[in-house]
Amino acid sequence: MPKKTGADNTLPEPISSQTEVKKSRRMVRILMILKEHSSRDNRLTQKDINRYLAEETVGPIGTAKTLSHTIHDLIEAVNPAKMTPQNEDSHIIKYRRSHNGMITDLYYDPPVKPEEAELLADGITRLGLDKETEARIIGKLAGEYRFDPDRFVPVSSHTHLNRELVNRNVAVLRKAISGGKKVSFIFNRPDVTGQLVPARKQRYTVSPYSIEEYRGCICLVANIAPAKNCSVYRADLMTDIFIKYEPAVPQSELDSIGDMEMFLAKQTGAAYGTSFTVTLKVPAWRYAALRDIFGDRLKLVRHIDTSFDAVTLTAAESEILGLVFTPGETVEVISPARFRSLIAEKAQEIADRYSGRTE
Repeated sequence: MPKKTGADNTLPEPISSQTEVKKSRRMVRILMILKEHSSRDNRLTQKDINRYLAEETVGPIGTAKTLSHTIHDLIEAVNPAKMTPQNEDSHIIKYRRSHNGMITDLYYDPPVKPEEAELLADGITRLGLDKETEARIIGKLAGEYRFDPDRFVPVSSHTHLNRELVNRNVAVLRKAISGGKKVSFIFNRPDVTGQLVPARKQRYTVSPYSIEEYRGCICLVANIAPAKNCSVYRADLMTDIFIKYEPAVPQSELDSIGDMEMFLAKQTGAAYGTSFTVTLKVPAWRYAALRDIFGDRLKLVRHIDTSFDAVTLTAAESEILGLVFTPGETVEVISPARFRSLIAEKAQEIADRYSGRTE
């Protein structure tokens, strides 16, 4: 059988030299070291790389000259020959040369940037996966594309700030909480056009205690002195946030919050309790307004006719009852049957209440 040849009909040259084998292995390990230990904010020198090599079975490279040549060959292998503004993004190993020409300040710059990978992670949180699977996939993305999974937070599609700004706010809040310091920020509300405007002229200065995710919103549980209770502030409504480096009021000195879910529900004006999914018949003209209220929990199933839509809503029982019994609302529960029966009972109770004579 004839041996395989390359495109120019020449036989590939076998790697027979032990030196070349070692060099190849070290190039691969250097690339892995850069991926695992470097970033734009954590750049490595050749000395750093050799120290990491010394901790592995590959072993350190004996001389600075040999190490420098190995790194140079690696850069030529994975990067275009010359970096230009047009091809800079395709250079996955970034570096600079010192005054004596030595390669230094090396770091791995993945083709998918951390902020782009966070967008992928944000999308994964919307797939309805179980928490273990979701965390495993996001962890792999974080490891490959170098974003902090502990700092990453999912963001509601109806948030008033973009994901990057919410993450930035959360990072400041976490630092303040861990350091026991107060934070100052402007707290906003959306105006009629959806733009954020300050809720009051004065800044808020609060003692922060915990960050909670509640029904698509990232919330800060905090206290404003001299009050003895806690309040909730949405991270996507905060702007111009910074740490005051003033000791926070110990939470132990405040009134107890009690059940966190109930506390968050009351503070955010939401209903609380176990959520489940119902199918509703709603006026077509009301769909957009209901979507603004319930966000991603409301999903269009089909158009029943020109006047009504079928939608699914995942919410607490009290929320659904409140919607169905809102005066003037023509919302009908299609399924499940047990909830239709519950509404019939409630409606009968209301009818009985108003069927008697008034005094």
